[in-house]
Amino acid sequence: MVVERTLLAARQGDVQTLKVQLAEKVLNSDVKDVLGATPVHHAARAGKLTCLRYLVEEAGLPANSLARNGASPAHDAAATGNLTCLQWLVTHRGCRAADKDSSGATILHLASRFSHHEIIDWLLKSGEGDPTVATDTGALPVHYAAAKGDLPSLRLLLEHSPQVVNYQTKNGATPLYLACQEGHLEVVQYLVKDCGAEPSIRANDGMTPLHAAAQMGHNTVIVWLMSFTEISLSDRDNDGATAMHFAASRGHAKVLSWLLLHGGEIVTDSWGGTPLHDASENGELECCQILVVNGVDLGIRDQDGFSAADLAEYNGHQQCAKYLRTVENMKTSPLTYEYNCGPICLNTKQRGSGRRTGCGDYVRVVASWREEVYESRSWAHPVPAASHEASPDAEDLHMPGQRPRSPMSLHDPSYLETGT
Repeated sequence: MVVERTLLAARQGDVQTLKVQLAEKVLNSDVKDVLGATPVHHAARAGKLTCLRYLVEEAGLPANSLARNGASPAHDAAATGNLTCLQWLVTHRGCRAADKDSSGATILHLASRFSHHEIIDWLLKSGEGDPTVATDTGALPVHYAAAKGDLPSLRLLLEHSPQVVNYQTKNGATPLYLACQEGHLEVVQYLVKDCGAEPSIRANDGMTPLHAAAQMGHNTVIVWLMSFTEISLSDRDNDGATAMHFAASRGHAKVLSWLLLHGGEIVTDSWGGTPLHDASENGELECCQILVVNGVDLGIRDQDGFSAADLAEYNGHQQCAKYLRTVENMKTSPLTYEYNCGPICLNTKQRGSGRRTGCGDYVRVVASWREEVYESRSWAHPVPAASHEASPDAEDLHMPGQRPRSPMSLHDPSYLETGT
């Protein structure tokens, strides 16, 4: 109870309460929250400079103590944008701007991550901050600014150190890649036009900025990249996937339609799967419909022998499976119709060579299915958490859980919520 009162007093700047606790000898360096943050951390993150100075100068608490995640009070001040507290800690009380927390982040990383450009400006002009220092994952402050879409901070960082514009993290992401992934068009334009960022640089898995934008459904970024850079729709990642595979896997119907309209080709990846395989595997019915209308071959099987309909059934996406089986049946002879509508055995089913229906039939099927399922299906596609992992079933097939991939993450998103 005493600890909670002390930490609350530090956050509120209640010096009188702290004086009473010091007199009662309950205010000391052992007072910490469950994450190891001291009253000095709490005062710094709350921007209470008078209280901060009292705790250090009068109560004798260390100004550079570390929480469990390796963060000093200066890290907290930078993360919360409290410039005066940060300046006092760095210039007078032994906290160093170069000090890193347990993830390798300096105070400049945190100021960039949380868009505190006044702190960035002071760190760069004073010489305290080094924008070329990387975290344990290889991220520079410029990566955080680009991912956040923070153009003012990005300008400060690149005007100071223009050589880092194409710097890659350990997983190969450039600032441009992250800006495309997060859909920050203005940042993308600035990086390419004003800073010379190279759109052809690939991440370690072979993904380009175009792939990242397609995976996350950022159509305006895709249109700009295709209009003003040399990037190509035919570019493939290390698994042979194109932008269409990534768009289809996440259910980005508008992106998929645009790619098809502007020259995107329906091709197979290194596993033998088409974008239809990705869409059906992830239950993205509208993308399945778009691909069918655009003439995808439903009979294509991947290297494990699975068609798109097989993958939909295997992963429990019954609406996709029913739709694809209906379209398949329109292309088979009457003798095979009953068999194909019933339960299937993935190891034994055989295809007929019946009549191929015309384009008008496909359109009618799509139209009827839109009416049937639209009311019962949500078309929102939330971004998975960064800790997303493949399901156990991923071991049984070559791709379940592989696409959609989780977007590249630079940090633990709960830095402030966990205390420091």
